[in-house]
Amino acid sequence: LYNGNYHAGSKVRFREIVMGLDYDVTGTIKECEQDENHFRIVFQSDKKTAFITFEGKRTETGCHFSHTEAFGMTTPVIGAIMNFLIFKVFFRKKANWQLIRDDMILDNKYLSDILTEGKYPERIPMDKLLTGAK
Repeated sequence: LYNGNYHAGSKVRFREIVMGLDYDVTGTIKECEQDENHFRIVFQSDKKTAFITFEGKRTETGCHFSHTEAFGMTTPVIGAIMNFLIFKVFFRKKANWQLIRDDMILDNKYLSDILTEGKYPERIPMDKLLTGAK
């Protein structure tokens, strides 16, 4: 969080090394709603090609949390052409959908462990993560 908060308009940076690929994305929180029983935060990348939505709500027995990652341009006609170029030509290696899906499954497991057991994953120093990252 660049601004130190997570309100609409706040600048955010997500950085993750996934199977040796360096994903370093900056953007803005576009929506932020929250009350005692629910929250919803929508992030949009600065390049306007990624949206991540985090949503949680209180249930009788705990909570329900989801996060959705959407990639690509949404502009009619030109969006489809640009998405083809971005995901199939220029950034084919980083647009590995199975890798992204597997990473989201792992993220969900880590989050479940944090929320249900208070167990956090081991932190790996950034310099060690960056060794060999592309």
